[in-house]
Amino acid sequence: MDQCLTLSTSDLVSLCVQLSGRVEGLKAQPYWTAAIAALAAAFTAFLSTRGSMLASRRERRNKSQREALYGAQDAAQALRTKWTSLKSWRENGEDGKRPLPEHKEQDLLAAFEKMVSRIKDEDLKDKLSDWRDWSRLYFHGSEEHDRHGERDRWKLAIELCGKKALEID
Repeated sequence: MDQCLTLSTSDLVSLCVQLSGRVEGLKAQPYWTAAIAALAAAFTAFLSTRGSMLASRRERRNKSQREALYGAQDAAQALRTKWTSLKSWRENGEDGKRPLPEHKEQDLLAAFEKMVSRIKDEDLKDKLSDWRDWSRLYFHGSEEHDRHGERDRWKLAIELCGKKALEID
């Protein structure tokens, strides 16, 4: 307060007196000031941690979906390759050893199903399952299922997998 009296204009003196009064009020309540500062710091830390946790959870979910989508494409490609060799073997008179033993086909189907089960999009799951069912019958020699139907279902399912993976990125 004594410092305020050394100022030259009355406006500065009154401003100095007001500010001095506020500073004195803060000195009188140091515990409240410290408590408010601690609460503000805790709240800021909570919001920061919560945001990081949500971002981390979202990234894990997105990574899992990308892996499932790419894994389903890879498993479908492995099935299609083996089924193609099986169909060629049948069309060429079944000479030699069967290119796709039953247990190997079951392993490939299980790997495919595992990847498809991890996909969250039900429409995409249906398209992949439709391709699998149609293709299995076509490649195993069904007369009711043709190459065009298999190719159309293949293209639709694989392109949709790719689009979903790009949407995630």
